[in-house]
Amino acid sequence: MHSDFIKILILISTLLILTCRYYSKDRFQYLIKFWNIHRYFYFKKGITIHFFNLTNSFFLLTRIMIYSIFLYTYILPERYYDSEISSFIFIFSLLSSFIIIKFFCEQIISLIFNIKKEINEILRIKIGLKNLIVVHMYFFLMLLLFVPIAKEIVVPTSVIIFSIYCFFAYFYLLKRLNINTSRKLLYFILYLCTFEIGPLLFIWIVVLKNMNI
Repeated sequence: MHSDFIKILILISTLLILTCRYYSKDRFQYLIKFWNIHRYFYFKKGITIHFFNLTNSFFLLTRIMIYSIFLYTYILPERYYDSEISSFIFIFSLLSSFIIIKFFCEQIISLIFNIKKEINEILRIKIGLKNLIVVHMYFFLMLLLFVPIAKEIVVPTSVIIFSIYCFFAYFYLLKRLNINTSRKLLYFILYLCTFEIGPLLFIWIVVLKNMNI
């Protein structure tokens, strides 16, 4: 059985998902239907998603919450502090800081190399894809928490599933950006290696090393 603290975190995550559902309105159905994700971006003529709004803000908070619960429960339980709350806050803060720093680095590089338009288009589509992933990961996390599965199985299985989602997300991103020149392709490859694939590989190497897998 999970502790009361974990149950509280699950309740908060559920409320966040419901809030995302409320603010995303009709778009939410396309996050559930993976094969219709393109309609999340243009589900009505002339309407697309934007960077900063309540919907994406709550999705971002939900993403950090769900990933933090997973790390806290299966990767780093009680590793840094004595209390559950302190441990979770540490992980939550670490993830939040990573996402914020990454975003500002992307913006700074886009200004330095004068590719703000390309970076913003990547970010816009990526936000929608990460909203999709977090919805599916919420249900995956609920399954893990309520079905007794050994950690030795959970971690590698989660790595594989998350990697598959990322692969399809990058493939979709490549198609949506309509990259038809070598210059655009170079930007895309450098962007993925620097801001997506590189950090993910580093995180998973550290995770698997700590788990002795």
